[in-house]
Amino acid sequence: MTAISARLESPTLRVPALLVAGTMVLGAVASVFAGVVVLPIGVGIACIGIPYTAVALVLWVLRRALITPLAPADEAADGAADGVTDAQSDRDALADQAAYDRKVQAFGLFSQRASLVLAVVLLGLLVLVGLGSIGTSLIVSSGPAFPVWVLAGSITAGAIVTIAVNMPQLYSGRIMALERHAVATRTGSWRWIVVGWIASPLMWVAYSAASAGLLLPSILR
Repeated sequence: MTAISARLESPTLRVPALLVAGTMVLGAVASVFAGVVVLPIGVGIACIGIPYTAVALVLWVLRRALITPLAPADEAADGAADGVTDAQSDRDALADQAAYDRKVQAFGLFSQRASLVLAVVLLGLLVLVGLGSIGTSLIVSSGPAFPVWVLAGSITAGAIVTIAVNMPQLYSGRIMALERHAVATRTGSWRWIVVGWIASPLMWVAYSAASAGLLLPSILR
């Protein structure tokens, strides 16, 4: 395996991991020093998260089913096929598009890597805390124990960042088409793309289920 193909198969997750770590720490600090503010924000995100997840999942499934896989732009082939002139601006635009497409299929976009890291970390936090330990009696009635309170802030901060980084994945048809092509042809970092396809929806569903479990008992009282 060449150095280039090795880089494609192993995208760098250092920067997204640092962002996620900073987000978790910031959320935890905010929970300790501004818990009165953080807790209502977390509850609000939990309420919004359920319909948001339903819409996101439907959109995610439909767009991936309906969008045709798209091969990355090729500078030489596209130029010959489409009659691109020798103007420097045309060549530069085509080169930029080809580079972007290759980056998508190499799982090199920041939004791709950050979405995966956030999904894995947030799923880990959910497992760590446990649905029982963040039940309605702890969050609403008697107040959560210190570790749960801190993790609730980290989860809230992580949820806000997740919504932001997931937007390109949900609404960019080109990214979806390029990812589908990479998976279908087993090119680029297609395994990482598949892991991202699994981890993000799983995280959405898990947190929606946890939110429903926390909120519905208090609503139905």
